[in-house]
Amino acid sequence: MHSSTELQEPGDIIDAAVAEVRAGNVEAFGDIVRMTQEDLRAFLLWVCPARSVVDDMAQEAYLLAFRNIAKYTPGTNFRAWLRAIARNRVANHVRSAVARCKREKKFGDAAVLEHAFEDGIAEAEYAQLRMRALRACMDQLSEQNRRMLLLRYEARKKSHEIARLLDRSANAVRTALKRIRFALRDCVAEAMAAEGTI
Repeated sequence: MHSSTELQEPGDIIDAAVAEVRAGNVEAFGDIVRMTQEDLRAFLLWVCPARSVVDDMAQEAYLLAFRNIAKYTPGTNFRAWLRAIARNRVANHVRSAVARCKREKKFGDAAVLEHAFEDGIAEAEYAQLRMRALRACMDQLSEQNRRMLLLRYEARKKSHEIARLLDRSANAVRTALKRIRFALRDCVAEAMAAEGTI
């Protein structure tokens, strides 16, 4: 077991632990985590868009490092290699979050966020409440309407493609999607009002 002072010691100590892991001593990876976790956490606190995901990003980075430890070149810089893995995980997380937000924003009216800030509700908490309301409202949709939404916003199908799949006209699909979006917006607004957030 190593002491916390090892964060300042040469990288060859980490490389020795890497060699042990490669030789089959899985427990040696715990030593690597102990020697690098403070450095990795500090890095993630700097690059992550939200503190709430730092621990998850660190766990994912260590999992990927363990799985790909054969790709690390001893004598280079394990901490830099680990930070590169973590940076890629953060970038992927941000891309996924942005894509998810874009899809979800189309289901409802994002303008209601303004009222949340006036009432002193934190943005993250408000977003969670809104997403719960949205999911509950989507559960109330008919199977066909829910399928239409998923085809449009998850599968990224165009109106004419959805029309072909559902045996409807493209115009009917566009009209239905507009009606469903308005219904969802009103449903979410009512649910949020019931929560006292708008």
